[in-house]
This record gives sequence, C-alpha cells and structure tokens, in this order.
Amino acid sequence: MKPFQNTAKRLLAALLCCLLLCSLLPSGMAQASEDADGGAAIAPDEKSEIMHEEDEAMNALNLVCEQLVAAGFPYSYAVRLAPLQLSHPSWRFEALFLPEDWSYVLSMEVDDNPARNLISAGAAYVGYRHPENTALYDTGWYQASRETVKYFMDPRNFFNETDIFQFYRFSGVEADGADMTVAVESVLRGTFMQDTVLENGKTYAENFIEIGNALELSPLYLAVKARQEQGIYGGFTSTGDAGQLLTAWLAAGEQGSAGHDAAALATLDGYYNIFNISASGTGKFRVLYGAMQRAIEGTPAMAESWGGAAWNTVWKSIYGGAETVKTRYTGNDQDTLYLQKFNVSPEANRRFWGQYMQNVMGALSEGRSLFRAFDAAGAVDGACVFRIPVYTGLEEQPNGDPCDGSSPYGGVATASLQWQGRIAAGESVAAIDGDAVSLLTNAAADGSSALSGSVWANVPVAEVTASLVMKNGTLQSDTAARTVLCRGEETSASFLTLLELPEGTEQGDRLVYSVDVRFDVTESYRCKTVTLAYVTIDATAPETVTVTVCDGARQKSETAAAETSYLLPDAAAGEADEVFVGWLVSGAVTDGLYPARASVALGTSAVSLEAVRIRLRTLPGAAFCHTGNGAALRFDGAIGYEAFEILCAVTEAVPMMLIARGEGEPDTESGVIIPREALKRSAGEQYWVMSGMTEEILPQEREAAWSAVAALRVRYADGSEQVLTAAFDTAQNTRSAYAVARAALADDTADYGEELRSALGPFAE
Repeated sequence: MKPFQNTAKRLLAALLCCLLLCSLLPSGMAQASEDADGGAAIAPDEKSEIMHEEDEAMNALNLVCEQLVAAGFPYSYAVRLAPLQLSHPSWRFEALFLPEDWSYVLSMEVDDNPARNLISAGAAYVGYRHPENTALYDTGWYQASRETVKYFMDPRNFFNETDIFQFYRFSGVEADGADMTVAVESVLRGTFMQDTVLENGKTYAENFIEIGNALELSPLYLAVKARQEQGIYGGFTSTGDAGQLLTAWLAAGEQGSAGHDAAALATLDGYYNIFNISASGTGKFRVLYGAMQRAIEGTPAMAESWGGAAWNTVWKSIYGGAETVKTRYTGNDQDTLYLQKFNVSPEANRRFWGQYMQNVMGALSEGRSLFRAFDAAGAVDGACVFRIPVYTGLEEQPNGDPCDGSSPYGGVATASLQWQGRIAAGESVAAIDGDAVSLLTNAAADGSSALSGSVWANVPVAEVTASLVMKNGTLQSDTAARTVLCRGEETSASFLTLLELPEGTEQGDRLVYSVDVRFDVTESYRCKTVTLAYVTIDATAPETVTVTVCDGARQKSETAAAETSYLLPDAAAGEADEVFVGWLVSGAVTDGLYPARASVALGTSAVSLEAVRIRLRTLPGAAFCHTGNGAALRFDGAIGYEAFEILCAVTEAVPMMLIARGEGEPDTESGVIIPREALKRSAGEQYWVMSGMTEEILPQEREAAWSAVAALRVRYADGSEQVLTAAFDTAQNTRSAYAVARAALADDTADYGEELRSALGPFAE
C-alpha cells in the first residue's frame, strides 16, 4: 500500500494552507456585526486559499478557521491563530471588541502624549525611535515612532506559542496545586528570590501564591512581574537602603535631586516596592524617590491589621503592589499584560493614559517571561485563556517591524508546514512513501531546508512528537499524551512509531494529529516548538497479518497492520561465542536477511522472523612466521561451519581478520579479507578456521604489540552492511613478536629445526 505515491503536487498545495486553524470560542460569546477586515465571512477567493478543492467539507484547518470567523474574529486574526489552536486544543481565545477605529486608537497612543510609548536608548533599538522627537526620557529612553507603536500594538504580529502569552488573562485564576508551586518557583530560579525567606517566615514563592489566591490574581503573573521589575540580583526598591542611595545621589548632584533634604531622604531606608509602583519620572533619582513615596503611602486598607499602612517589609510590598495592580488594572479590565501596556478596553477607566508601562515592548517582554514559566512547569498545554483586542480598520497584512527582525524583541511568528494527507488507521507515519517522509525527516534534521525562512536553522532538535488534536471536526481537550517520534539526533527510523487510535474510534471517523518539533533553545526568547505537519487519518479497519518471531527455542506471534512497516526487534542474548547476525524474514514484500531495528515492509501474507546466529571466535595466541628480512605474526579465528554455509546461501558473507598494531580492539578499517578457498576445516569439522597475517616485523620492532579479532562482513536485504566481531580479550588476543618467539624457544617439546631457531633468536633476545 502506497497511499502517497502521487502526492508531490498535493503536498505543495497543502503547504499553501499553513497557519489556518483557530480557536473554538464559548457558545455564548457575542458575535461581531462586521469583520474588522471588512466582512464577517471569508470571501470565496480567500476560501480557495485555505481549502483543498478535493476536500472542502472536511478540511480541518478550514473548519476551525471558519468557526473563529463566525465567532467574530477577523480573517486576518483567524488565519494566524489557527496553528496555535490545533497544537493546543485546550487553549481558548476571547475577542475584545473595540468601538473605535484603529486610526483613533493609534493617535491616542502616539499623539496624545509623547512619553506614553518609549523605547530603550540602546543601539539595538535605534530603528524604533521617533524620527523627530529626540528628547531623552526616564534615564535612557526615547519616544517610539508611530510605525513602532503600530507594530507592537498589532496583535497579529505575535500569534506564536511564546508571544501569545502577553494576552494571557490572569484574573480569576485557580492557583491551587503542586503545578502552580513548581511554575512559580521556576520563575524565581536563579534570582535573589529563589528560596529566600521573608519577614513573615514564608518564601517569595509562598507569598506570591498566598497573596495571589487572596486577591484572585495569578501567582505566576505576580512572580513574573517581580522578576521583570527586580531582575536577577534585585533592584534599588528591593534592598531596603533606598535612603542611602538617594542621599548619595543628592550629594553627587544627580538629575532631579535639587531641593531635597539629606536628613529627610535618609528616613526612606527600610521601605520596599517590589513591583515598582509609581516608579517613574526623568532621571533615576526621581524614579526611586517616587517609588519610595508610594511605599510610605502603602496600603491604607491594611493599616489596622499591619499596625500601619506603609510597605516596610518585602511581603507587605508584594501584597500592596498586587492589591494596587488589582485595583488599578485587573479591576479596571486590564487583566492581560497587553492591556496593562495598551489600555484600550472600552470598559476601563483612564483609557489610554492609565497604562502600567511606558516601554512599548514591555507586554511582549513580560509575556515571554510568562511563557518560560509555563513551559518550565509543563503547563503550556493547560486550559489557558487569551484575551485579544480586535481592531476595526486594520490593514489586511500585519504592520511590519521597523527594525525588520534585527532587534532581540522583534516578534517571531511560528513557522509551520501544514500537511494534509490520508493514511489508514494503524499505519505508521514512516510508512508513507516519497515526499511525505522527506518533509518530516528533513524538517527535523535541518530546520533551514524544510522550515524555509524560519529562525531555526542550525538549532539542534530536542524532540519530535505527535498528538491527536481533532476528531470528526471537534477539538480534543487532552493533549498531554504526546507520542514521541524522535529525540535528539535519532534517524528517520524513529518515525516508525504507530499512531494508535483512541478508545471509542469507529470506522469512518476522521482524526487529525499534529506533528511538532521542539528545539533545544537555552538562551533565546523565541518560541521553542514548531508545528511541522497536520496528519489526517481516515479510521478504517486495516487488514492485519500475523508476525511469528522464532529465536531459538523461544517463539511468539503477534498481529500487525497489513501493508505497513514493521520494526524488527532486538534479539535475546545468545551463548558466549555466538554472534547475532540478523533476522531471516519470509513472507514480507521483500524477503531476506535484515539487521535488528530495520524496517520491513509487510504485505498481506503471514510473516516469519528467524534469528540467525553464528559461532565466531578469535583463537588465543599467535604463530611466529619467518620472512625474508624479519617475521610476521599469524592470528587465527574460527567460524561455525554449518551456520556459515547456511548464511552464505541467503546473503553475501565475507570472513575477515581485523589486525592492527597496539593493544586495543582493532577497528573495522583494519580488516584482512580471507578468501573462501583459504578457509580450513577444524579437526572436529565443526568450524571453518581462517588466518590473518600482520605486516612484516623487523627485529628492532619485536616488542610492539599486535591485536587481532575474528570478524564477518554481512550484506543485508535492505542494502546495509555490518561487520560482526567476535569477543575480544587483550590477554588472549594481543601478542608481540618478542613474546611469541620467547614462548616458542621455551617449548622443549617442539622441534623447530636449526633454521627456524636461528630466525627466532633475534626476536627472543
């Protein structure tokens, strides 16, 4: 069975379908009256791009994309959210509809206040600066250009596994359980907050979890926010010595310090502001001073229970900062990082100017930190909700990156190759012929060739997995059980894992699997997982065949799907001098001798596998052979007579002696081929005996060691070759001419003759 022999053109067409799946939304979600891109439905010409003409009704990508469009998401959103939903069926996307046009929202962000969106003064961000306003803000920040604000505000630029987390909704989050503890601790790992016990006897992680639960905020978000504000080693607002710093800056004449009193500044020691609430202004003095004034103001609602409102302990600043975030932001419909940066929700007070961050890329940066925390906790496939603003009047294509991807904070869209195919239930991915297998294996081995234009060239592959994501048009909620197809540098043979049907599957069901590659990325903020393909399986009742495995006295039978690939097993251990040669296969598409772990194509007939073993020994010691100018050592090996004759009848088998200078086991490159006619029968006629000679050895080289091992080169039915070797023992199979000559002369029972004794003499001295 070769279901994909004629699929080259279909695969090319399927690649045009990339990035096409989106989310299923709650049935009660309000419908948008008009598509933000100009229409509530997908236009016919657009449909043709995302639907296979022969498969229009059942195209999984198109199906879910249409559901998202029907729920109110614009087509330009849906087509980019699609792969995320198919790879993470438990995710849910919520649309936040804005009443104003995109141009109005943009003008409020750019023109209303130049300091509303700032960009770092670092050289990597020059391309993001405003071309006319060169004023310096807040110790090293410039106004961002209109193009920059458009880029970072346009949600469509960041629909990938990593950057989507800036839209993660962190209000009303269930925070109980060990998974949340692991996730929070992973955020703090490697920072000054790791395992640090605070004034109330609880660690940072315990405080984030307890306070988050009390205020109905995600503890994970609180941990990410603290790390973002304080860094790895802690900032000025976490040390408790802000008064000393401000006093020193006053003495140094730091910008913004004029008019302050040193004695008054000294009283600011002992206050904390972990989330840097109200830490803003021009110059570091004003930034720190504003943060400490806010710490003194504290949380009036807790004054009675705390014995004062001020944040005079770290844990109080965590509670007070979190309570401020809830009151001013999550309680103000700013319950995502994006909405804290861009306060665009129509339900929010202080719209546009009530924004938590001036850094235009702040939501993106913190979103990536949040993703890393989820990833470390193994929670990326959990039931995450992403709340995404939908703007009317957007251009058809996302607003481009002014730095053209050169900035480390440029958005990275998930590279995807969508592959729509048909295979019978129970058939392995590797059994698909031709271009289909090439698509998978090339993408795993070389990101630059199959993932054209992606950021993954030359990045090592960590793991390739497959998971059921859709059944009969319905997204599956459980994606935790992923089948590992390949790890690390394993070959394409690793794709032999069968995609097993879930319980309850009936004939005629249609299943969709995602095949994802996970890259070994340790120092990058970019997404780690890329969807290589979507494999559609028609659930048919596959014909089965019986496979009987005979290994000596051991025999077992099993069933396998007909016309698929079968992975040959490893053999059981044999006797001490037995070497496993391979499996003699009969009844398959191509019979013959195959090595263990080889893939054999099954037909519709029963198949038998018989283990082939052969006795292979390296005889101990060596013989001294006199040559014209010196000597040579002869090493001998033995091959089981009957087994060798049988082996030669089914394949090409070449006897060899591997001989090399030194005490280690010789490698296969040092082989001396023994012609068939040079073999001799042993005294008991149970073995063929073969001999191999060293190079000529001169007397001055007499103490050099030589090693040998008996070997057999075998060619298999799949075209591969192996050199099988006997067991090697240095004491038994390593000799020098000196040792052999001395042993010979010491043998009183041997009659070598005067000529040979004369030749032995120079080597035995």
